Amino acid sequence: MTNLVAVRPDKLGGPTSRRAIALDNISRFRATASRVLREGGPKAEGQAANARSVARAVLRQLKQQALDARTAREALMADL
Repeated sequence: MTNLVAVRPDKLGGPTSRRAIALDNISRFRATASRVLREGGPKAEGQAANARSVARAVLRQLKQQALDARTAREALMADL
């Protein structure tokens, strides 16, 4: 199953594109965790925990980038 994110060519690589890709990755990692647990297997618990951990790390990085961008914007606006 592939999900395609429609982004205008002039916006590729911008913050909107990076955010969309990060959110898609988070949902994929969470889906992977659910699928692994549902299918079972000898290492299912560990694999699901790893997938959830990666999803949390991506979300944490996304939030940090948003905070950094907001801080930079506020600093630029304060100088005007």
